[in-house]
Amino acid sequence: MAAREYAVSGRTKDSPVIWFPREVEEAWEQKRTRGENASFIAGGTVIQMQREQGVPCPSHLISLENINEMNGIVRMDSYLRIGALNSLEDVRKSHEVQQYFPCLAEAVRNIAAPAVRNRGTIGGNLMYGKGDTVPALLVLDASVSYFYAGSPHTLPVLDFLENKVDGLVTAFWIPYPINENRRSFSFYNKVGRRESFSLSVVNAAGRMELGEDGRVQKAALAAGGGNIPAQCLEEVENRLCGSHLSLETLQELYSLMLDTFTPPSDDFFSAAYKQKTAANLILSQLYSNAERNGGKEKDG
Repeated sequence: MAAREYAVSGRTKDSPVIWFPREVEEAWEQKRTRGENASFIAGGTVIQMQREQGVPCPSHLISLENINEMNGIVRMDSYLRIGALNSLEDVRKSHEVQQYFPCLAEAVRNIAAPAVRNRGTIGGNLMYGKGDTVPALLVLDASVSYFYAGSPHTLPVLDFLENKVDGLVTAFWIPYPINENRRSFSFYNKVGRRESFSLSVVNAAGRMELGEDGRVQKAALAAGGGNIPAQCLEEVENRLCGSHLSLETLQELYSLMLDTFTPPSDDFFSAAYKQKTAANLILSQLYSNAERNGGKEKDG
């Protein structure tokens, strides 16, 4: 079925034409045909914000709202599949997300106001490039499916971002914990200028799996926010693995964070401030969980 044009009553020459494709392939062809004169639109929160900032609206908007395959939150074997068109509030309220991936639910809870979460989509949050969900998706080993150049593809979220893929995001895939009985915890935290109603200054997420002896078996840490491309903190993760969450380890991690997390400065905050803030966010969470898990003994 061909894409349907939506003609706005009283439309002026500067108003965009809105198209409503019903399939991913059709949406991609619409964008390929019109190039820079067209943009995909889902919740529309980013385009609305850009218009308020004086950025011209494209002459063609390709609405994705009628593409059923881009919706739904469902368990598929060992993965939770989240359609890119699901609203942020859909993700936050999902029982599966709350039970198995609480750091993602917490990340969404910290995004903007309820009205924005009801309209904004998780796919749009990734494509925005400054989305608060990205660190949580990274530590959860999430992958993203997207349509590009006539065919579907899937990449880890980190590779998708680093390669700056210009594709149509269709879904996210998050692996369920392999051993649900293993001692584990996750967290997400954010520092912003006005709580959740502004871009983050810094946000951070983490996920830990502990062995029977209390040592860290697996660690995943990421930080980003604002104008900071989300970063996986691999050197800090490597230092954690095999260690107890002891005060000695945490003190060492603080110095390592300052050396390896490399955010840019901006008009409001220096790089050094962001480094210290990220280190404090992560280490305060590790310390709190070490208290609950009795893991603050010295490494031996």
